[in-house]
Amino acid sequence: MKELYEDVLLNVYEYLSPSDLRALCGVNKRFLLGNAPAMHWVWVGHLARKWNISEDIVRNFVAMNCSEIRSIYPMSHGVIGRITSDDVDHELRMDAEALLFEFVGRVGESNRSIQGDVCFPAIVTQPKSFMDSVLQFVSNFAESARDSMDKDVLCIHNPTAINESSCHVCPFAYESLSGSISYYTKPRHISYFEVHIKPPSSPPALLPELGVGIQIPAEEEEELGGGGITRTPQTCVAVGLSTKHFCRDKRLPGWDAESFGYHGDDGAIFHKYGRPVSTFGPQFGCNDVVGCGVNHNDNTIFYTLNGAFLGVAFTDAPCNKELYPTVGIDANVSVQLNFGLKPFQFNLVQHLHQQENQ
Repeated sequence: MKELYEDVLLNVYEYLSPSDLRALCGVNKRFLLGNAPAMHWVWVGHLARKWNISEDIVRNFVAMNCSEIRSIYPMSHGVIGRITSDDVDHELRMDAEALLFEFVGRVGESNRSIQGDVCFPAIVTQPKSFMDSVLQFVSNFAESARDSMDKDVLCIHNPTAINESSCHVCPFAYESLSGSISYYTKPRHISYFEVHIKPPSSPPALLPELGVGIQIPAEEEEELGGGGITRTPQTCVAVGLSTKHFCRDKRLPGWDAESFGYHGDDGAIFHKYGRPVSTFGPQFGCNDVVGCGVNHNDNTIFYTLNGAFLGVAFTDAPCNKELYPTVGIDANVSVQLNFGLKPFQFNLVQHLHQQENQ
């Protein structure tokens, strides 16, 4: 191996899976140190692919050595990079990769929702047998012993020092005190996204008689929980979370048991039914930025508005289901989502620090 050039070694290592690389790094200290540059480049590539971001971001903004990358890799989760919908009537104008969409249908007649193409990390604690626990302990001990030989390992990146069952590592951009852009890469137990509501690029398509309420059809009313709902053609954007079973082409988030939503037309929160659970926060609409997060430690869902924390809206987020960021729209506006590739308006770093100190 010593006779091979570093670029040849790099090509050889790139064929190895992350699990094979972890095993190779554990052979001995001399091998790891002797091939450190090549191994670091390979680990950067693996981490960038799992995070769904470019390798340049990892190299330029994420200061980690091989040991740190190895320790966080198992709990890493990709940044959501696309949005999807079931818009069979072509009432959504959507740029999936730019995370931008616009409703061009008739307000008050249609409801359309989009989801991120990837769910938030599913934090599901599986019961372990005694033998599984023993094997996990031995594996963690061996990994810890190897990592302790590297003096510059950050303890926060050591999975043996944190509760892996409720944490994940998914980078997000934030503005540092100096004004420069940095990326938060520590394990965290909160998933979060923001929605920026913008003016439409096309003229609105409203109903002819804006004063007339629209009665939800009987079959749909029954699905939504009844209650004799009469919905007026008032514009509404709804932000929340839903499972993969949520009906995206007919409902706003919160109108069934598969979703949770905060609605801008009345400031109310919805879950299971087409009627509000309660009034939660201010109304919101065009030019507002709404944030939604889930705390995997206590299965709560919280919201923010224009950078301000509104509080916890739901305390019963399912811990055994995959939850997708969801936005419902019944308004002629343009909506852009941010999953962390640019700084959030809400100070998520400060919020994470506050949660850690509680």
